[in-house]
Amino acid sequence: MSNLFIKDTHGFKLKPEEAKKTYDVTAVIPMKVEDLENIVVSAIEGGINYWAALDNTDPEWDNKPEGLAVSQYVLELLIAGKSVKFQDAEGSDDDSDWNLTLEKLLNGIALDLRNYQTDLLDIDSEDADRIFQYALLGEIVYG
Repeated sequence: MSNLFIKDTHGFKLKPEEAKKTYDVTAVIPMKVEDLENIVVSAIEGGINYWAALDNTDPEWDNKPEGLAVSQYVLELLIAGKSVKFQDAEGSDDDSDWNLTLEKLLNGIALDLRNYQTDLLDIDSEDADRIFQYALLGEIVYG
C-alpha cells in the first residue's frame, strides 16, 4: 500500500496524480500610467512595426493635439475607454484589423507575465511586441 504514495521533500505523502497537479495563482500588480506608456511607446515605435501598423484614420485622430507623440495619444485614447485600430503591416488581403482596448492591453500584460515573467520596470521593444501580440492576437504568432 505504501507504493500508492510518493513523499515530497516536505514530508507530505501524496498520490502520484496529486503530486503532478499545477495551480493557477492570480496576483494583482499595480500598473501606473507611466508603466503602460513605456509598453505602448516601445511597441509602436519599433516593437510591432514588422507585423502591425497603426490605423489612425478614425475620426478621433482629428483631435490629436499637435506636438503629442502618436504613441502617447494611443495611450490617451485607451485610458479614455476608446479602442485603437491596428492592421497588418504588410497590407495583406485577409482583412487583418485588430482593435486594442485598455482591457486587451492589460490582458496582454498578464499573459506575458505568466509566460515570460517580463520585468515591467525594464520593458524593451521585444517585451512590448509580445505584450501586443497577446493583446491583439491572443498568442505569439510573429517572431
